[in-house]
Amino acid sequence: MDFIDFAAAHGLIINHVEIGKITRCKTVSHRSKKNGAYYYEGDFGWCMDWSVHNKPEIWITDKEVDRIELQKKIRKSQDSHNKERARINQQAIKKAGDMLGRCRNDVSAYLAKKGFPEMCFNMLFEEGEDELLCVPMRVDGKLSGLQTIKPDGSKKFIYGTGASYATFDIGQGSTIFLVEGLASGFTLQQVSSKIKVPYTIKVCFSAGNMAKVASKLSQCYLVLDNDKSGTSQRVGAESGKPFYLPEMEGEDINDEVNRVGIFKISMKIKQMMYK
Repeated sequence: MDFIDFAAAHGLIINHVEIGKITRCKTVSHRSKKNGAYYYEGDFGWCMDWSVHNKPEIWITDKEVDRIELQKKIRKSQDSHNKERARINQQAIKKAGDMLGRCRNDVSAYLAKKGFPEMCFNMLFEEGEDELLCVPMRVDGKLSGLQTIKPDGSKKFIYGTGASYATFDIGQGSTIFLVEGLASGFTLQQVSSKIKVPYTIKVCFSAGNMAKVASKLSQCYLVLDNDKSGTSQRVGAESGKPFYLPEMEGEDINDEVNRVGIFKISMKIKQMMYK
């Protein structure tokens, strides 16, 4: 298998291979963003989709090469990548802190569309720019970056955000739920209150990261998005944890509650937990 095929098998979209430098690229999971990176040097390379992989996936040529020298080159490349990622992440953490410091607690056009017209959140208002809902992302309680959401629902991580294992937590209860998006988290908060469950809801920002977070927990419940790609469904099945999937393709729990009402979905979540 050549390097481009290897990268494609791991979800990266590479149209032209750059040699000898770390290069950002689009991924199958995020076609509109450069959410992946690769490095290629002829006889070896690596690739990584930051929303899916915990570490770079290594490719090595089938040709005869000096394996000892090759391993040295691979380690040097990985060390360089890790140092660069750490540097960029520190910049992202600093920027996230600055943006959060300029936010005010206010209503959000995005949350209003999702059924929460009176809910206040971290909102950044700057002249000439769309309002931004700013979601702090934390790993083990420490800020790792920021997700911004525009009124039209478009979402973006600020450059360099450490998304692996990052969550935004709602509540401090003993029952742990995982969801992908903020609106799903707030909807599940209403559901949990209705069925009187002491909740901690972890917003994981992507299905791939939900799988990572779930793998670190001995017990939790996954509330998935019913996406066309089937990624969330696969995460639920492979997690070994109880999970809930909305009936209609393209819907998350927020869409479903807004369509059929909170009582019906509350009963479904309760059934998922106690079956």
